[in-house]
Amino acid sequence: MSWCIAAFDRAPSVGHIVVVCPAAQTDEVRSRAIVPFGFATPITFAPAGATRQDSTRAGLCATPASMRYVAVHD
Repeated sequence: MSWCIAAFDRAPSVGHIVVVCPAAQTDEVRSRAIVPFGFATPITFAPAGATRQDSTRAGLCATPASMRYVAVHD
């Protein structure tokens, strides 16, 4: 996960990153996959849903309205 986030973080066209994961694992993901790497791009979390569609929707809803384009990576 950190490798993928690092690639997005280096891309000048990426203005925000949303990580979708189970709510119970947000703190662990943040402490193990985000914080140690000091990414410059803002990162927010969205809770995973029961289905991929629900998770994608949660990620889209967590995306700042100022973003013109969205890419979904899984």
